[in-house]
Amino acid sequence: MTHVQDVETILRTIEGDVRRAQAMLAAGDAIDLSALQDRVDALCAGMAALPAGQAHRLRPATLALIDDLNALARIVEVRLDELKTQLSDTGQRTRAVGAYGRAPGRSRRGPRNPGG
Repeated sequence: MTHVQDVETILRTIEGDVRRAQAMLAAGDAIDLSALQDRVDALCAGMAALPAGQAHRLRPATLALIDDLNALARIVEVRLDELKTQLSDTGQRTRAVGAYGRAPGRSRRGPRNPGG
């Protein structure tokens, strides 16, 4: 396999990773992007090592990948905002249940001791 083929393989692997992540997010599943940074780093290093003509040949696919990565980032941001809202709502409900669950005349510290 030539060097340009190695770089193309990395690029296609990242494209697949991004598509799978988008599908998983659309299905409401959690994703693991921990390997993505290493692959992107390898792609960048590989592109930098290619002769200009070979690197230019990969330009359209690389630009499309950048668009896909940006789209994935937007989806992740939306999901993160949704999760923050859900956590906030859960926290508010928990506080409300705690407040309504206390008997009158009692504080969080326990029962009052009028004699002492």
